[in-house]
Amino acid sequence: MRSLKSTPNIALSVPLLRRETRITMLDEALARAPHDVTRVDTWFFAYGAMLETPPFTPVEDEVVVCEAWRRDFCLVDTLLRGTAERPGAVLGLLAGGTCTGVAWRLLAQRAREDLIKVFEEELRLPLYRAGWARVRSPRGRPSR
Repeated sequence: MRSLKSTPNIALSVPLLRRETRITMLDEALARAPHDVTRVDTWFFAYGAMLETPPFTPVEDEVVVCEAWRRDFCLVDTLLRGTAERPGAVLGLLAGGTCTGVAWRLLAQRAREDLIKVFEEELRLPLYRAGWARVRSPRGRPSR
């Protein structure tokens, strides 16, 4: 299975990204997809706080393991989860290890629309870099 994931760019104090910038980042990530996301359903890998309140309604979900990446409080946020005096710790993914999370299936006809919601809610700070990763399901599915 391949799944869209985010990896950190460590930063201390940065401005919020404009909406246009986030949409461009999404379109660039979709252009690098290993398949045509307008024709094939896509699985989105989520971990951490996003699991509590998904920014869209998933069609299906599956507990998965993202291999070669591990969760770590490797980011600091002085705007949304903290202040300059008391920065907030934020989870990111670092190379090496594994990370258990949930893969949400996005319908091909709605994938971009659903991912726009993710980028608008979760990528307001330039702390993440969207990309594609292979994840493993205990049930052996989904394949992508």
